[in-house]
Amino acid sequence: MREQELTTTSAPQLDTPRPDDDDNDDESDGGTGVEDMTSQPVSYRFVPARLRRRHVPVRQEPDSTSRCVASIQSKPFGQARVVNAYKRRGGWLWVWWDGRFGWVDSTRIYETCGWRCSPTTNVDPREAWPGDNYLGRKGRFVLGPDTSGFAATNAMTTIPTLVVWCATLKSSDDFGCSYDTWLIMRCLLVMIYGTCMYLLWRAALMDPGVIPRNPPDAKPSLPPGCEDAPDLKICHTCNLVRPARSKHCGSCNNCVELFDHHCPWLGTCVAKRNYAYFALFLNCEVLLIVYVVCITTFRMVLAFKASELPATAFEIEEVQTAPWPLGAAAVAAGLAFPVVSLLCFHLRLAAISQTTNESVRGVYRHAINSNDKGCRRNCYNSIYATLREATPPSRLEPLFARPCADQSWGAYGAVRSDDVA
Repeated sequence: MREQELTTTSAPQLDTPRPDDDDNDDESDGGTGVEDMTSQPVSYRFVPARLRRRHVPVRQEPDSTSRCVASIQSKPFGQARVVNAYKRRGGWLWVWWDGRFGWVDSTRIYETCGWRCSPTTNVDPREAWPGDNYLGRKGRFVLGPDTSGFAATNAMTTIPTLVVWCATLKSSDDFGCSYDTWLIMRCLLVMIYGTCMYLLWRAALMDPGVIPRNPPDAKPSLPPGCEDAPDLKICHTCNLVRPARSKHCGSCNNCVELFDHHCPWLGTCVAKRNYAYFALFLNCEVLLIVYVVCITTFRMVLAFKASELPATAFEIEEVQTAPWPLGAAAVAAGLAFPVVSLLCFHLRLAAISQTTNESVRGVYRHAINSNDKGCRRNCYNSIYATLREATPPSRLEPLFARPCADQSWGAYGAVRSDDVA
């Protein structure tokens, strides 16, 4: 029933201004030079230049000196955006962005911001998605906007492992142990590292639980009897009623279901769908750090036993002859404190049945946490949910499940009040 409603959604009727749009977001339809296109919005393709400014200002009035009410951010890797224009005045386009109507100068957008703008009829659903995430082909993966942090996490996990593989465990003779022991240690290193990378990429490249936006003409309202519910709030940016324990992420520019936190080291949000992979990655990363330090320590112990030098002379010689293994161990030991601290923090949150967002905001400081079932029950539910429960289905699947001939915002899914109740 819901799929039928979404596919038959007509173009938004925007004659009535929203209450939160102020009194000057609407340009009068009878104004000079203003072309009304609200019945059939025109799609424009915005293509950013990767090495130029990364946002386009959305202004209150069709004037370059007017107040900026929002900004159109660029997606990772320069992925284009498709924005619907509902009115036009010369080179200025009246668009809906971040919960507000505003004007964008399409004629001087390249000079001022380094973007190119052109009307289009062939719309890619990935470009029409208003969030700041990079969507892969047919939605196979969702990459967050913090790509540099995700690359740094990969580097900090891979570099010490490669050093241990190529230097510390170069050969059984250099390590000072039997061939069978040396082979087992290399196999364990590959298994732990492979598991870490799988969990890292799985957590970073999957939809964390994004809630699709409602069309701009929708009038979100709380379900009957929930007007005073503290967990339900209306997000005017996404134009929907957020479910309980959800939040609008400013970095990803999306409402995320069961939001925990936005992790810059993953590059995306940690929420309902990828929290289990994130928690398993933390455990596996701690195991990898401990293994790298233990391998390096074991190598030094075997080398010291085989050496006839005193301890001081042996340490000097070891530093001079084996700087790479010691460097890898030092990097791993340096990462141990923040990673172990983060793991302990999330173990505590699992024991009290809270999210990072709720803990930081102190939601249950003066209120009763209805999700808390006791430490033992909370831990059991967390372990069961992490290891046994299947990943919830993504709400972004309808975005790619049907053609985008109708480019009204309603074609991308809507969260109704009965979905929240």
